[in-house]
Amino acid sequence: MRFVCVSDTHSLHWRISDISGGDVLIHAGDCLGAGTLENVEDLNDWLGTLPHRHKIVIAGNHDWVFQEAPELASQSSNYKAALAQADYPRQGASDGRGPLSQERLALFCKFMLKTALGQMKHIGLENQELTALVKERSAELNIRVDLDKL
Repeated sequence: MRFVCVSDTHSLHWRISDISGGDVLIHAGDCLGAGTLENVEDLNDWLGTLPHRHKIVIAGNHDWVFQEAPELASQSSNYKAALAQADYPRQGASDGRGPLSQERLALFCKFMLKTALGQMKHIGLENQELTALVKERSAELNIRVDLDKL
């Protein structure tokens, strides 16, 4: 098994013109520039272009988003996929207005709630207030939400 290790790219990873091939790529810290979710998405896009079968990213002291918002950082690529699915036209729609699919929009909302609840748990906030708010708003909109299944 061949390991390839890089570090301290500070969001300049696209400037690396030649990375050795191998089985495992390890980014050993300071992969982000400003430490934003956009930096994470860009890093993820770059990692996707590399041939290594396994990729390991170790957060460094500049990669604060992994510490401060781990749920959001780990779900950034899934967010875009879920949002794209929510924008899928409903079956049989022919009016050209591109209505959202109720089912897929509900899945997106569930994804976002799960991510938000995970983030709240990470930073030590109780979920009771959010749970009450979700139940209240769901009832107002006549939407059934089973928070135990999130």
